Amino acid sequence: MTLFLHSCIHTLIIVKVCAKIMKEGIVPPTINLDNPDLEAGCDLDYVPNVAHHYAPEDIPTAILSDNLGFGGHNAAIVFRKYVPSN
Repeated sequence: MTLFLHSCIHTLIIVKVCAKIMKEGIVPPTINLDNPDLEAGCDLDYVPNVAHHYAPEDIPTAILSDNLGFGGHNAAIVFRKYVPSN
C-alpha cells in the first residue's frame, strides 16, 4: 500500500493547493522565472518568485492543473468553485 499512496500523493497535493487558492486567493509563486518570453506571445498571468494575493472579488473561480510525467504520462484536471443555483 505504500507504493499506491506514494503514486497518488501528488494528486492529493494538487487538490489541496487548488482548493486553497480558490478559498484564500493566494497563488504560490513560480520559482526561478526571471525572463518570461512575452515577445513570443506568452502573455499569461505569471506569478514570478513571489506569491500573488488576489482581492476577494478577483479570486479565480476555476483552476487548470496540467501535470506532465516521464514516459509521456500527461494529465490535466480543472477545478471550478461550486456556485449553487437558486
